[in-house]
Amino acid sequence: MAKDLKSTILGSVAAVVGVYLLAVVLPQHVEETPSHRRYLDSGGLGAAIWGSLLIFYFAPNIAMSEDIEDTECAKHWEGQLHGTSANEVVSVLGKHEDTFSCCAMLNPFGRFGSFLFLVLRTVGNAAFIVYNFCTLPTRDPDERLNQAKHCVTWLEFPGTVLVLSIITLLAIATLCTSNMKLALAWRDALKAASTFSVLQTLPLASPMTFKKTIEEAIRTKGLVLGIAKSVQFLWLVPLAILSVLVKIGQVDFITETIVWDWGFWEFFALAGFINNLAGLRGDHDAAKVEGMFLLVDKRDPQTLRGLWESEVAASAQQLYGTLGALVVLSTLSEQHVCQLLNPRNNMKTTGHGPGLYGLLKVEP
Repeated sequence: MAKDLKSTILGSVAAVVGVYLLAVVLPQHVEETPSHRRYLDSGGLGAAIWGSLLIFYFAPNIAMSEDIEDTECAKHWEGQLHGTSANEVVSVLGKHEDTFSCCAMLNPFGRFGSFLFLVLRTVGNAAFIVYNFCTLPTRDPDERLNQAKHCVTWLEFPGTVLVLSIITLLAIATLCTSNMKLALAWRDALKAASTFSVLQTLPLASPMTFKKTIEEAIRTKGLVLGIAKSVQFLWLVPLAILSVLVKIGQVDFITETIVWDWGFWEFFALAGFINNLAGLRGDHDAAKVEGMFLLVDKRDPQTLRGLWESEVAASAQQLYGTLGALVVLSTLSEQHVCQLLNPRNNMKTTGHGPGLYGLLKVEP
């Protein structure tokens, strides 16, 4: 009940801030051309974007959020998710001295190398978004794509600042409290920041994606959330179209300047654009892992995954320490999850427990 009240209050605060941006801040940023045509300046577009986001996206999602431990799935699996022992984690993920030795940490293809690549990708993506914000052209309602560029940049730049702030706070809180739930949240935020871009709204323009998402929301969370998701889709589809136009416009030098005349920033912008395109494919590992949990519990595989990862995180913390657990959890692949879910998939394991698959109960 306390969690529901807290979510309702936070959702209401988000909605109030959104209304304030639209009703108070936005009217103060209306400009007029010499021909007496009114338009929003850059700050007004930012207020319109974030006011709409807070009202139609953040407020309903926060208000309807549910504590993972209070879900029906969590209650069903209570007391049954202790099948992943420390020995099994070591067998799959390796010993501490093997994973974090000097040789292992210098190996670019090892676990620590993969973690550094994820961090560098996050930093590079954030730098690309900051670069786009700093090179944003002056607001001109008569310039081609000028309004679209300001809209997209005002969405990406504050969003990046917000996500990086969350990552920093979660990292500090995790290291200070050794709370593995915060560590998992930090990992998710880091992966999201590595590919964060308005281009990620592009798949939402697909009618099949719309249908699938709404059906899943209604099946797992109820009709109210399904309706809320529908409203969000109607708002995000125009943004998806804008993102394509703006992102292509940000690298228009490709067709206008010979490659050997490019400078550092041209190559940097192209690398950032390619990283944004790579993010469109989504996290295939996450999709495969969700499919594994769908086999175990079709009602709410995401909740079951969160509960199971909390158990694995606790074992990883005992074996590798809090900092080591952050590295291990950030580089957990679908093969690792498959072996941990069913230790029989790991030929190195001896005297294994039943794993989560072994705890599966056939239900009518």
